[in-house]
Amino acid sequence: IIELTDATRKFQEKYVRHLEAHADRCQELLEKSYAYATAIVPYLGYDITSQLVLESLDRNLTLREIIIEKKLFTNHELNKILDPLKLTRPGIPGHFIVKEENS
Repeated sequence: IIELTDATRKFQEKYVRHLEAHADRCQELLEKSYAYATAIVPYLGYDITSQLVLESLDRNLTLREIIIEKKLFTNHELNKILDPLKLTRPGIPGHFIVKEENS
């Protein structure tokens, strides 16, 4: 256990503490990812969401661009639904906000 503790400490000192997150690059990669599709399914259903993903692949656009182009959601609504921090928590991100704005 002592060796593992020392190794962990050395790893942290030598590598982990020097890591820097590049927020813009992370956001860019997330936008290009189709992981967002899972957050859209509760709103549009699996069939429509999968069609949107296929179209975005065919047209080399992001899922967000396709959704906005088709006027399924506004950019503001998508920001609420696709909030990366909220996507890591239980529930459906943007559920109440989108519902209130559409009422």
